[in-house]
Amino acid sequence: WILSLDKKVKSLPAKGAVNATINKPVMTNGVLTISAAYTDNGGANNSKPLMGSNSIWLRNSMVTFQRAKNLKEFSKTTVGENTYLTVPDTRGWFSIDRINLTDIARASLSILWEDVPASACAFEIHLDSPEGNIIGAFSFAGKEKNTTSKAGAQPVSAVLTTDLKQVNDGKVHSIYIVKTGDTKQEKGVALSAIQFYLK
Repeated sequence: WILSLDKKVKSLPAKGAVNATINKPVMTNGVLTISAAYTDNGGANNSKPLMGSNSIWLRNSMVTFQRAKNLKEFSKTTVGENTYLTVPDTRGWFSIDRINLTDIARASLSILWEDVPASACAFEIHLDSPEGNIIGAFSFAGKEKNTTSKAGAQPVSAVLTTDLKQVNDGKVHSIYIVKTGDTKQEKGVALSAIQFYLK
């Protein structure tokens, strides 16, 4: 809207810094939107002003699976504010869409299980499709049943990590988390989040 037709307002600087949380508590699924617009006074001979605008969206580096799309064999369960993906017995996948991987060097995958034995399983990160280039891989060795295991115990979690092949084309991609091979999931194993790290 027009605030004034006769009052000139000084433009903001072309460069600067912004507090990513705007001094608010960090939200796992929070998004910071930064928008900018430009116009000039036009040129000679009454030429029209040049105008432009753009927006970018910055998400938390930890991505929960509430945003998971294109599920194949995986099943999604929501408990309270948490979303989990149950790992299938067979090969399957899901995607996280609209991610710019520029300067991203590592990733971690949060996995949990309610009881043992929990079967070993492996996952690959593919670019843009389940058959796309592999840029990283996770491996879970499983957990054997032992004499100290108690029925009905609280879920146990672990964090799997991997280095990522650099994708520095500046484009927005989808990543597919592909569970490889066939495994017998005697006890449920689930995934809760993936987090990305810079170099």
